[in-house]
Amino acid sequence: MNSPQIRLTRKLYHEMQSDLRRQHPFVGERVGFAYGRLANAESAWPLIFLTRYVRLEDERYLADLRVGARIDGVAIQAAMQGAIDHDEGCFHVHLHAWPGRPQFSPTDLAELPRVARSFRNVGPTQAHGLFLLSDDSAYADIWMPGKKDLMSARINIVGFPMTIIEA
Repeated sequence: MNSPQIRLTRKLYHEMQSDLRRQHPFVGERVGFAYGRLANAESAWPLIFLTRYVRLEDERYLADLRVGARIDGVAIQAAMQGAIDHDEGCFHVHLHAWPGRPQFSPTDLAELPRVARSFRNVGPTQAHGLFLLSDDSAYADIWMPGKKDLMSARINIVGFPMTIIEA
């Protein structure tokens, strides 16, 4: 299997960028959830279409100075329910607000896979994962249905200008 591809519209990409830059009274970064469908799981080139983004309300954040943002269980349960209700994959989304290809921090790598695993438990036939934005790029790790390991994804932002970010 080759690297999976994520496709999203430029409008959705800008919606995520804009939301994740909103100020919050006490957290250093925002979190949201993107949802989409796996179009061709059996193909050599799996394709995930991200179709919507759900912002996290201020009251879902917990005060924790050790991390940029910590969210509560209600937020994770709501994200899981969104995956169930629409039979979609769910992606934890956040922003590292500087230019260049983003990378997950050591804290992200230690904590976020557990969040994404909860999505897999409720939606085993869809792809789920982690989506990280920067000022001018993005990175995504995906768990494909039935696969144990994460895979980096190629990201296509559709619209003018078309943007392709290799895995």
